[in-house]
Amino acid sequence: MSLARLMIVEDEKIIAADLRRSVEKMGYTVCAEMSSGEEAISKSGELRPDLILMDIVLKGDMDGIRAAEQIKQYRIPVVFLTACNDQAILQQTELTESYGYIIKPFEDRELHLTIEIALYRSQVYTRMKIVEQRLYTIIERTGSVIIDTNIEGRVTFMNKIAEELTGWKSEDAIGKMLSEIFIIKDEVLSDLDKHWMERVMQESIGGCSYNRQKSL
Repeated sequence: MSLARLMIVEDEKIIAADLRRSVEKMGYTVCAEMSSGEEAISKSGELRPDLILMDIVLKGDMDGIRAAEQIKQYRIPVVFLTACNDQAILQQTELTESYGYIIKPFEDRELHLTIEIALYRSQVYTRMKIVEQRLYTIIERTGSVIIDTNIEGRVTFMNKIAEELTGWKSEDAIGKMLSEIFIIKDEVLSDLDKHWMERVMQESIGGCSYNRQKSL
C-alpha cells in the first residue's frame, strides 16, 4: 500500500532514524516520530496515521502496550517493535487488538511484509465495518420483525420492530432465552400472525432468524 502515512514511536533516536529511512525507502510517508506513549496517544487522534510502528519498551510512565490500549479508540492499526521474545509480554499485545509484532533485529524485507499485512488487514476491517453499518441500517429500517439467536436459543440481536412487538428493549433481551422475551402483545397481531408466531416458537432451533412483516 504505497503512500501510507506511518507514525513511529521509538525512544532511541538512532533506531527511530534508521526505521524512518527504511520505511521511506519502501514508499511510505512518516507523518510523525514520537518518543513516548503519552505523545503517541495525543498525536494519534490529531494526525490519524494509517499505521503506527511502536516499540513496546518506552521511556516514561507508559509503555507501548498501555499506549496502544488507548489508541484503540481511533481504530489505527499498531505494529509492535520489540527486542524481547518473552511470550507473556507478546500475549499482552493481543489484548490491544494489535496488528502484529516484529522482533528486533529485523530485515527490511520482514518489516515491509509486516507493514503490508497490517495495512491490508486494516483495510478489510474498515470495509467490513462499513458493510456491517449498512446492513444494520437496512435491518432497522425494514418493516420486518428480526430476532437472531445463538445455537442455545439465546437472543443475540433484535431490531426496533421486534422491540415494539415483544415489549423488550434490545439491551435487556440480549442473552435471554427466546422463550422468555417472545411474548407478543395480543392487540398488535391478528389471529393469523399469532398462529405464525406459535409455529416459529415450536419449530425454531438456535441460530435462526425470525422475519415477519409487521401487521399494519
